[in-house]
Amino acid sequence: MATHQLLVLSNPAPGREEAYNRWYGEIHLREVCAVPGIVAAQRFAAAPGEAWAYSATYEIEADDPEAVVAEVMARVADGRIAMTDAFDMGSFKMLLLTPHGVRVASGSFPA
Repeated sequence: MATHQLLVLSNPAPGREEAYNRWYGEIHLREVCAVPGIVAAQRFAAAPGEAWAYSATYEIEADDPEAVVAEVMARVADGRIAMTDAFDMGSFKMLLLTPHGVRVASGSFPA
């Protein structure tokens, strides 16, 4: 079974950064990680001036990662994954990433 990544790029709503970060860290990651196939999540802050202030990566272990993402979206739609008005819905971007080639580690190349 391959490991895939769901990358979510997002911004807080203007003036709502504290509420956005609290919701993401205390509620959202836990709810998304409850979806079967999502095995881990981690958030990142972008360097100042980037188009998106934050990103989150969700590690997916599934033969059908699109079905896992569809389940996430279904849970958002029916309220099992709670959203907040502190999340700027107009600016977010989601990318499902599937491994392409082998993973290369530093130090694995001959000198």
